[in-house]
Amino acid sequence: MTKRGLDGTAIEAGRRCTGTAPRRRSGQSRRRRARSILLVLLAAFIIGLSAAPRIVSYSMSEPSYETMVVRPGDTLWSIARRIQPGMDPRKTVYEIKKLNELQSVNLRPGQTLMIPSQAVCSR
Repeated sequence: MTKRGLDGTAIEAGRRCTGTAPRRRSGQSRRRRARSILLVLLAAFIIGLSAAPRIVSYSMSEPSYETMVVRPGDTLWSIARRIQPGMDPRKTVYEIKKLNELQSVNLRPGQTLMIPSQAVCSR
């Protein structure tokens, strides 16, 4: 015996529909999945923060310098020309000022200055 469906197609009498409707996820399983993704991302962020200072500290070298005592009549310009003869002293003057946190170019005899060691050639 053959039955007809609503669209007019033949349906066999003894056969049942075996296909099932797709299951919908419940709200609880969605929340659980979202919570687990959030926890994984949070853990990765925390691990990244704890590793960042170690990466930076190994990649940056410790600034090295030598000390020098200012003699009477010395200026930053004369010191820069003395430690790097034949080079433009402007960069060396800038580095000395920055390293010693000098606000002006005025020096006092007996004052100790830190000189960048890469700048020291011969005194």
